[in-house]
Amino acid sequence: MYNEKIENLINFALEERELTEKEKQILFKKAQEEGVDLDAVR
Repeated sequence: MYNEKIENLINFALEERELTEKEKQILFKKAQEEGVDLDAVR
């Protein structure tokens, strides 16, 4: 679905069960850098 880096970030965030604003920003930035549609990440 996504590249491995993005999937790892998403899985890490889900393990914590709480996503901080900083983590969201990092995730969106990395997704954007990799050309992933940000709506798919939200």
